[in-house]
Amino acid sequence: MHNPISANRSTVLLLITLLIAAQVAPAIAQQKVANASAASNGSANGKFELTIDNIMRGTLLVGNEPRAVHWSPDSQHVYFQWKQASEPREKDFDTYVVNRDGSGLKKLTEEEAKNAPPSFGETSKDKKLTLFVENGDLFIYDNVANLRRQITATTDSESNAHFTRDQKRIYFTRAGNLYVMSLETGLLVQMTEITTGGAAPAATQAAGGFGQGRGQGQGQGQGQGQGGGQRAQSTDASQQKGTDSQEYLKKEERELLDIIKRRAEKREQDEEKRKREHPRKPFQLGARQTAVNLQLAPDEKSVFATVNEQGDGANFFFVDT
Repeated sequence: MHNPISANRSTVLLLITLLIAAQVAPAIAQQKVANASAASNGSANGKFELTIDNIMRGTLLVGNEPRAVHWSPDSQHVYFQWKQASEPREKDFDTYVVNRDGSGLKKLTEEEAKNAPPSFGETSKDKKLTLFVENGDLFIYDNVANLRRQITATTDSESNAHFTRDQKRIYFTRAGNLYVMSLETGLLVQMTEITTGGAAPAATQAAGGFGQGRGQGQGQGQGQGQGGGQRAQSTDASQQKGTDSQEYLKKEERELLDIIKRRAEKREQDEEKRKREHPRKPFQLGARQTAVNLQLAPDEKSVFATVNEQGDGANFFFVDT
């Protein structure tokens, strides 16, 4: 069955290619003339010789193909990246812009190229904003004002950025977890708590050591028991009441233990309160697992994730936040 949308896209891409070719062709032609002249210097008849040396010149022979071709938001200009064949191979591609009718070809400066519309990203429903990731940070391009705004500048790399259904927030992945950020207030909410498999818990004290301590305790108890009868009366008297300094230390110890107990109870209460206010459920990955492709569910309360396990392929999980 014929698909009109696919046909239209093919036609648009063909027209863009023709427009760019029409503008870049003179420069390419001049470059080819220079290359052909250089190639014909060593030939007797002045024609291009199909030799290994000529073929292996690569871009010096055929030039560079334009890349990252895309429309401007208003569909009045075409942006693309291109580099002349005579330029060094390690040199970056320059950014160009041309009018939709093929006129006005212009090479952009570094600052102009930086503020040019992105060639990738997700566009909002009203077509006014484009969300994209560049060098691990989030940016939003205003398609009306032709300005871009940086959203994040962190050491962690952000990826997989999308608009929420109401278009007022964005969500993205950072350090293996999904976050939601408000475009109006900048409020950042962590939606998942996915942790990787940790090391095995520390081993408890060996049974042999326990037995040794027990044996020492029994031996000491037996040795002390031999003379215990002689000191029993004096020991009972000392346990009833110690010196003033001993009684003071006992009091301080009781108060310290009471403070520790109250602080432990406070931590438990704070943790319960945090779970009530932010009911995020931790999700523990196995030692060989990694979570990728995190997507916010339509209800914006849960997250879909693909978990890759080394050697066993991929599994799909539903992470309830």
